[in-house]
Amino acid sequence: MAGATYSTDGDVSGNHGSKDVWIIKLDDAGNIQWQRALGGSNMDVALAIVTTTDGGYIVAGYTRSNDGDASGNHGDNDEWVVKLDDAGNIQWQRALGGSVSDVAWAIATTADGDYFVAGNTYSNNGDVSGNHGSSDAWVVKLGEDAFGIDESGANTFTIAPNPAHALLRIGLSAPMNNARITLSNALGAEVLQDRMSGLATTLDLGDLPRGLYVLTLRWDKGVSSQRVMLD
Repeated sequence: MAGATYSTDGDVSGNHGSKDVWIIKLDDAGNIQWQRALGGSNMDVALAIVTTTDGGYIVAGYTRSNDGDASGNHGDNDEWVVKLDDAGNIQWQRALGGSVSDVAWAIATTADGDYFVAGNTYSNNGDVSGNHGSSDAWVVKLGEDAFGIDESGANTFTIAPNPAHALLRIGLSAPMNNARITLSNALGAEVLQDRMSGLATTLDLGDLPRGLYVLTLRWDKGVSSQRVMLD
């Protein structure tokens, strides 16, 4: 089961403050096998949960937090997607949205292990583009490890070398003007921000630890992301 809790006693432990997402695994007789309170110091709510192809769980809802288990909040409510293993431990999390309210109401898995997130958004910045006014329906496709938002028709870019050691070159298929570059780690926290114009630029990643990252370009007409391995 997935929902929310203000409690810090009884069946609930691990609350981070205010309202936390609360996930409970029950056996066939209704006995608690494990429970997890997920979130930060602000309001965090789960509205959907489904099982995943690897035997874990994927949770969708919203978060106002930017601490504790939640990172990468863009302002107000963000859609919050959390991947859990079969024991309820967080494998990764993503806060999706813009500077106004964004809420995920449903999530579904695809046959190849990706995810569709459906909700609503008032934003027209950050991860969101094309809002028609007030609250729009918002559908996001995530890869199975949530590294990158899949938007058909987004301007593509190339990165080299990948895996990278220190310097990473970004090449564009068409010139951009003042595009925003962000690099996020496996927990969704932004570790680098930059701007670029024209067709190419080079990033210095030499101070970052080894691991898997997601590089995202945002511009006035959309957003595009790719995975980067830092070796």
